[in-house]
Amino acid sequence: MNNNILEISNLSLRYRKNGNAFDKKAYFYALKDISLAIRKNETFCIVGESGSGKTTLLNAIFGFAESCEGLITYRNMVVKGKQTDLRKHAQIIFQNYKSSLNPYLPIKKSLEEPLLAKRVPLVQRREIIHKTIKLTGLEPELLERYPDQLSGGQNQRVCFARAISARPEILFLDEPFSGLDGITAQKIAGLLEAIKDEEDLTLFMITHNIMFAKKHSDKIAVMFMARLIESASTEEFFSNPLHPYSRVLLSNVLSPGLWNGERMILSGEKPSIQNPPRGCPFHSLCPERKEICSIEEPATIKTSDNHSVTCHLYSSGAKC
Repeated sequence: MNNNILEISNLSLRYRKNGNAFDKKAYFYALKDISLAIRKNETFCIVGESGSGKTTLLNAIFGFAESCEGLITYRNMVVKGKQTDLRKHAQIIFQNYKSSLNPYLPIKKSLEEPLLAKRVPLVQRREIIHKTIKLTGLEPELLERYPDQLSGGQNQRVCFARAISARPEILFLDEPFSGLDGITAQKIAGLLEAIKDEEDLTLFMITHNIMFAKKHSDKIAVMFMARLIESASTEEFFSNPLHPYSRVLLSNVLSPGLWNGERMILSGEKPSIQNPPRGCPFHSLCPERKEICSIEEPATIKTSDNHSVTCHLYSSGAKC
């Protein structure tokens, strides 16, 4: 039985390069051949450095980025090109939570907006709002205040309350810890766990916080230069990261107990996403590159039921 709530197959997105409007071949990939599957009630985390394509992927799923190639299905229903079907069952929390709230509306009115869109009666709106603010740890007296009268952590909780008030099945989060101090981020992480359990949610999260991904996610995927280069169960990923870039990421997070592997330092300049090198886009930086890495893009290899990697190191016939 297929228990996947969201599936993405060979999703690609191309943009024209600046100054080449009349050259049909002058484009670059903002996303290239992304395939992934998310099961109901799991927490799926995507990690990678800035500019790797994580937020672009989120925009493509929601239909904010046009002209995508590939297939997106939600509960086995094709939603690519008609993302309104997905949006009925999903909510998104953007990275900049401050700009997500209308500064001229009190918190109560902001929380009412998704309920008004669904034409929820007044009595039910009040019940839902009071339940969600309680779930998110907000005090009822904050409902009459405005966003600039709340702290960053409180405004972030308001965004969570507004999102879950619409009763989504899947919640997308783009860097939910961005701009928050460490203590507040830990509280928000605990809040997410509580919301997931209480509301039976599936979480799709983009994060730079690899420690959170290790502690709270069920599955983790790594992006580099518009490509998904590794995907695994969280336990398997942290015990046996396969792609050299994944090991670089883990070895440079200075958190005790995150990973026990050897520290890896890269030398050289990262390629431009608009002008990627031939072959594997990581090969010019890779300390384990082979001859074929500069010639051919690697295929995705499934190394176990819960682990796949896009790297020549794991393909037969790669030249040393």
